[in-house]
Amino acid sequence: MTSGIRHILAIALMGLCVTLYAQSSHESRKMSCLVREAARSCSMRKVAGYEKEAPQHMCALVRIAGPTDDVHSLLAENGSRALAQWGDIYIADIPIRRLNSLAAHPNVKRIEANNPCTILLDTTSVIVSAQTVWEGTSQTPAFDGEGVVIGIQDIGFDLTHPTFYSRDFSRYRIQRFWDFLSTDTINSTMIVGREYVDESSLLTLQHSADGLHHTHGTYTAGIAAGSGAEGPNVRSPFIGMAPEADLCLVANATSNNADLIDAKQLYKFTNALDLLGFQYIFDYAESVGKPCVISFSQGFQPSMYSEDQLFFEVLDKMVGPGRIIVAAAGNAGRDNTYLHKRASDQKAGTFISSDRTFFLSQLRSYDEKKNMNIHVKFYPSGSSTPLTYTLSSQQVYDSPDSVFSDTITVAEGKRFLLELYAYPNYHQPEQTAYELLIGHLNKGKVGDQEIPISVELTGDGTEIEMFKYIGNMKTNALDPTLDDATNGYSIHAPSCSPSVISVGVTIHRTGVTNYLGTWKHVEEGTNGMRCTMSSIGPTLSGLTKPDVMAPGCNLISSYSTWYLQEHPDASDIKWDVRYFNYQNRTYPWNANSGTSSSAPVVGGIIALWLQANPKLTPQEAMEVIAATSHHYDPSLSYPNNFYGYGEIDAYKGLLHVLDLKETGIIDTHQPRQARIGLKGNDLYVQFEHPTTTVTRLHVYHLSGRKVHEDLLPAGQSTYTISLPAFESGVYAVQIDTNDANTTGSSLIRIR
Repeated sequence: MTSGIRHILAIALMGLCVTLYAQSSHESRKMSCLVREAARSCSMRKVAGYEKEAPQHMCALVRIAGPTDDVHSLLAENGSRALAQWGDIYIADIPIRRLNSLAAHPNVKRIEANNPCTILLDTTSVIVSAQTVWEGTSQTPAFDGEGVVIGIQDIGFDLTHPTFYSRDFSRYRIQRFWDFLSTDTINSTMIVGREYVDESSLLTLQHSADGLHHTHGTYTAGIAAGSGAEGPNVRSPFIGMAPEADLCLVANATSNNADLIDAKQLYKFTNALDLLGFQYIFDYAESVGKPCVISFSQGFQPSMYSEDQLFFEVLDKMVGPGRIIVAAAGNAGRDNTYLHKRASDQKAGTFISSDRTFFLSQLRSYDEKKNMNIHVKFYPSGSSTPLTYTLSSQQVYDSPDSVFSDTITVAEGKRFLLELYAYPNYHQPEQTAYELLIGHLNKGKVGDQEIPISVELTGDGTEIEMFKYIGNMKTNALDPTLDDATNGYSIHAPSCSPSVISVGVTIHRTGVTNYLGTWKHVEEGTNGMRCTMSSIGPTLSGLTKPDVMAPGCNLISSYSTWYLQEHPDASDIKWDVRYFNYQNRTYPWNANSGTSSSAPVVGGIIALWLQANPKLTPQEAMEVIAATSHHYDPSLSYPNNFYGYGEIDAYKGLLHVLDLKETGIIDTHQPRQARIGLKGNDLYVQFEHPTTTVTRLHVYHLSGRKVHEDLLPAGQSTYTISLPAFESGVYAVQIDTNDANTTGSSLIRIR
C-alpha cells in the first residue's frame, strides 16, 4: 500500500469529514458528513483493491417512512438490522457497502452518524486543586440516592474501588455494566462488546477493557455516587452526591481510547452507539422500577448544519418522568471558535492551526446572491510576503457537484489541499451549507510554526459567519490585524440538546496539597466564578446554554488502582492527594477539574431530587434549577450564556421538590457551622463552637405541621434530643440562634 493511500485511509478511519472525493448521487444528500465519508471510503478502497481492510459495518441513525414490518424488511434486504426504534427513527447496524443502496430507497429520508465523543476532563497541569465535593454539605441525611439509578457512560472504570460499595460496606452498588470494547464477545447479544450483570462477574473482571490506561469513568462515577468507603468500617471524606444510589455503567468508545478498536470496527463506534448506551441504562432502571439520571462527561463538536438532528430527536424521545440526562458543557471557554464578518466590514480574519493534518470549518453566508471570498494565506519561513489562494462561493457553484478542490505547493515538500464544499442544508434546503478544508498532504500539522496560515473573509456587503469544527483560531504577530475570532458557540453535544441539562463549571478552591506534601496552585478564577475553561453559549441553534453551573474545578474523587499500577509516573498522578490499601492493592484519591467534574455533581444532586420525587421530569428539574440556583454576579440577567441559571443549590432545590419552598416555617439553607443528624430515635445537633444563647429547635412534618419543639441551653457544642415516636418519613428540623452561621434547617428521615 502506498503512503498516499495509507494517509487517505487513516483519515477515513477516524471518521473525519475530509471531502477529498465528491459523490454526485442524490443519495449523498440524505447522508450526514460521516456517513458520506464512510460510503466514499468504501468506494475508494474497492477501487484501490483494499476492500478487505475496510471497516465493514456502521452504527447509524436512519429515518424511514412506512410500517415497522416493511422497514425491517427493507433493512434486511440491505443486510442491515434495527437495534432500537423511536417512532420513524431507527438505530441500525448497516454494511458500509450498502449505505448508498439503502439511501437510494424513497422511504429512507435520512442517515446520520457522527464521531465518538471526547472526554471533558482537564488532566493537564493547567487546572488542578482539591475540593471534597462539598464534604457532604450539599446533601442531607434524609436523601442519599437510595432507590435511584445513576447511569455513567464513560471510559476507564475500576470496578473494584471500595467507593462503589455502600457506606456501611454491606452492598456492592454497581448493578450492570456494558463494556463496548470487551473482546470477550462469544455468545454476547450486544452489537459490540459484552454486558456483565452480577457482582461476581464484575469483580472478577476488575476493570473495563481500557481500564489499564484510562480512569476517567472511575473519577466521574465517584463524584456522582461514591460512598467514600476505603473498606469495611473505613470512610474517607471524599463522598459523592448520592452515596447510596445504584450504578449502571457503560464503558464506551471515544477519541481517547480509539487505539484499542479494531480498524474494521471503527464505524460501529459512532454517536448512535452512545444513544444505545443511554437506552441500556434507562432500560435497566425501568426493569427494576427505579428512576434514573444519566451523567455524561463527554462531548463532540456539533455541526451548524444540523448534521445530528436525528440524534437530538432521539434524546428528546428518551427522556421523561424519572428519566433525565445531564451532560458536560465542554472545556472550550477559552478557545476562539467563531469568526463573524458583518455586512459593513471590509474583511474579518484569523490565523488557524490544527493538531491534525487538516483544519475544517463551516460557513454561512446571509446573502447568497452576493459572492463570498475566502483568502487563505500561507507564510513560509523566510518569505517576506504571504502566498495567497482565494476561494469563492462562485467557484463552488461553477464546479461539478458543488465541490471545488485544488492543491498548492507552498514550499519544497509542503503541499496543501484546499477544498470548499457546498450543499443544501438538509433541514433548511433553502440555505446553502459550506465546508472549508485546509489539509496538509505531507502529513504535517496545519498552521504550525514553520508555515503559519491565516483565513480572511471578504465580500462587498456580505455577512459571513465561520464556525471552527476541527482545529483552532488564533492570533499571530505576522499580521496583528487578523484578530477577529472570538469565543462563544462552544457548547458541546449532547449538552447543546434542549432535552439535556448542560452543566458548566465553577471554582471554589485554588490549590491542593498532593500525596507528596507539595502544594499545587493554579489560577483559574476567583471563588464562585465560572472557570475560564467552561464552554459558553449560545448553541449553534441559538439556545441559551449552559443551563446550570456546579463546582467542578479542583474536586477530589476516586481514581483507578489499575491505572496507577500501569502509569505511576503519569502527569495526572502528581495530583493524587491520598492513597489507601484494600485487599493488597493501592487505591488513589485524585484532584482534577473540568466540566467532566461538574456534570456528575449535578447528576448526583438530581438523583437526590429523584429520590424525593421519582417522577421528576427534565423540564421540572430545570424549573427547580431556575428557581433555586444562586448567582455569582447579581448584575447579570439569568439565564445567560456564561452561567445559565446560576450555580446549583442542592438543598434549596430539594426543598423546592418537596414543596417546602414557600412555607416560611424553615430556612432554605443549612446552617454553615452546625450539623444536624439522627442516631436511632435521638436527634443530635453539633456546633463548631459552644453556643452563647439559648437555641430554639423545631421539628416539622412535610405537611408543615409542627411535631416537636425544644430549647437548648447555652454553653454547649453538642446536644442530644430524644424524639417522640414519629411515623416513618422525612421531617424538617429548624434551629434558630443569634448567629447566622448556626441558624438554618436540615432534613432527617425516620425509618
